[in-house]
Amino acid sequence: MASKTFDLDDRYTVLEGQIAITGVQALVRLPMDQNRRDRAAGLRVGTFITGYQGSPLGELDKQIRAAGHLLPAHDIVWQAGINEDVAATALFLASEGAGYVTGQVLSVNGGLYM
Repeated sequence: MASKTFDLDDRYTVLEGQIAITGVQALVRLPMDQNRRDRAAGLRVGTFITGYQGSPLGELDKQIRAAGHLLPAHDIVWQAGINEDVAATALFLASEGAGYVTGQVLSVNGGLYM
């Protein structure tokens, strides 16, 4: 009986069966799974994730960085940010210029939740 080899990337790449994954790793996997579903439906949608390093959702930034080599294949961009970046986004969305932003869901929360 051949034994299966395991890789740490399995938590993000295995598509069938069981995987061992933490809650924070599940948050990293979530946009990858959404990308897979979108592609299966014939859609090409990118994901931009931002948040400040050491955010209250402990370890998210570290787990995203650890999975960084897998993100481009799923059209995911991670950009560490600071509170001022989030504030600038909120100010823009309150401005007249944001009138051209339609059909978007922007979670401006500094990486607190996704």
